[in-house]
Amino acid sequence: MIGNMIPMLLLAPLLVAVAFGDLARLRISNRLVLAALILFATSVPLFAPDELGLRLAAGVAVFLALAVLFALGLMGGGDVKMLPAVVLFVPPEHWGNFALVLSAALLAGVAGVGVARAALGSRGPTGWLAIDTQRAFPMGVSIALAGLLLPILAVTVQFFR
Repeated sequence: MIGNMIPMLLLAPLLVAVAFGDLARLRISNRLVLAALILFATSVPLFAPDELGLRLAAGVAVFLALAVLFALGLMGGGDVKMLPAVVLFVPPEHWGNFALVLSAALLAGVAGVGVARAALGSRGPTGWLAIDTQRAFPMGVSIALAGLLLPILAVTVQFFR
């Protein structure tokens, strides 16, 4: 159903801010995470009644899994907070699609940042910390891309049924 993607579409401006912020500073602002959680809370009336518990359980499960990766030094704290916040917006029937889109977005992000670093890195500072340094990967870009592409995928699949 396309209507259950409305909250995800409302999240789009925040996702764009997440992507640009992570590219510029290699940080996802806690304010953006909080704004996403507030948007989720205000969107609850748009969810089917039986979905709220599933969405909350999914968000908590993703957070706990990513917290382990954070503890191991494999992920940044902003990513650990933002991805579960985005998962709250994903309708349960689209969890599989979101996992696929996120996987593709991660691959595209790694390739895109790698190409940008190779092409622009030798020219001096670009002003984008994610390009100017080799120390980290801006996963917020991939999280944002997945969140932006999922509604498009859902609408496209619905259209061709």
